[in-house]
Amino acid sequence: MSTKQVAFTLHTEDHDRLKRLSASMDRTYSQTVALALRRLEESNQPDASGDASDGLAYAQLHPDQRRAWRSKMRELRAFGLSFGEISRQLYRDHGLCGLDRLPLNPSSIRSACAL
Repeated sequence: MSTKQVAFTLHTEDHDRLKRLSASMDRTYSQTVALALRRLEESNQPDASGDASDGLAYAQLHPDQRRAWRSKMRELRAFGLSFGEISRQLYRDHGLCGLDRLPLNPSSIRSACAL
């Protein structure tokens, strides 16, 4: 397999995360980044669009607020949107996100719709 050299700049926190993940999996930085890229590509994750949201972290919302968001998720699902599409729309339109400030994982949307 041929290889390419790339250079990019990470925020300090992201670099620390890369170092920690690489060490915990006993992988090189390039192996860790390649694995992350494969996982993103293979999953039905919404596209990360550069900067993370400053929006609403679903897990930190009051139970009544989470109940209202679950109702909205079910409504969108009834309109035929996929779990990934629901995640992207709620992130784009309302800033609803996970604790990592990225769009909710489609499996989280699926679980929320099932409650």
